[in-house]
Amino acid sequence: MALAHAGLKAWAKVGNLQFPPEKRYALLQEIMRYCAWECLLACCFTQADRLERIADMLDAASPRYACTRARLAARRNRYGRPRLCPPYLQAMSAAKRWPVCEDEANSVYNRGMTQMDSLWFSNPTQAYQDWQAREAAGADRRPFSARSIIQHQAMFEHFRRHLLARGTTIASFGTADVDAFWQTPNGRTYSQATRMRYVKLLDRLCRHLVFAGVRQDNPAATLLTAERWPDQEPTPQFLTEAEDGRLQAYLKLPPDDLASLRSQAIVAAFLGTGITAAEARAAHCADLRLDATPPYLVVRA
Repeated sequence: MALAHAGLKAWAKVGNLQFPPEKRYALLQEIMRYCAWECLLACCFTQADRLERIADMLDAASPRYACTRARLAARRNRYGRPRLCPPYLQAMSAAKRWPVCEDEANSVYNRGMTQMDSLWFSNPTQAYQDWQAREAAGADRRPFSARSIIQHQAMFEHFRRHLLARGTTIASFGTADVDAFWQTPNGRTYSQATRMRYVKLLDRLCRHLVFAGVRQDNPAATLLTAERWPDQEPTPQFLTEAEDGRLQAYLKLPPDDLASLRSQAIVAAFLGTGITAAEARAAHCADLRLDATPPYLVVRA
């Protein structure tokens, strides 16, 4: 941790770079991961060598900041001040151009990215499932329950399909895409609690993607400050006595075809048993005991 802070401070000092706490935290995480991968705490490295290696890694990962550091270092040298930039920045300043990559997989933005991290570009659904199973956790760093993981994956897929329809991706969406998500037919029906769950999911996701090098920012961070959990429970919704009577009368009508019979049977099962949609999806044919008096449905815990 001390080496990560020292490396970030030395790197930012050359370009007078200032970062918000969220970006600073992401950079520190990236530096610590790099230090562990390169074993920079080994005795064979001097402190100056460690700081130079960290600076080279950050310059390669963030060419925009590297160019700023190069320009400022060259300006300092022009006014007779000591040049503080390493040879890598001197070469960039002399060439006055960005380092060019052959393809996106080998770009400076993705350099050091693991194969699993690069899966966010090719198969985000699989990447999200893997992240949920291996690393994702709640605010108290406790792993999510199996039911929560299923719910989160469904929410992620819903949002991903929305981005696909808008022609953007998980790696490039912004606050405008999230605002448009609230205006979809389903989004308009979301309660305050559902919106909060979506924003917290997107915030967790974007923080992970920034750490992995897939994204440069977290558009959900500002939305998280604007959303609030509801102060009171929602008002229960139920049928009036007249509506319940009309529904039961409809279920007693002879069906027109097989599709109508199926629909009436489903509604009758929900009305007669009081089960939830999740319990119905988890039920098996053997759980329905039609030979009993009266018939009943076994709901598994």
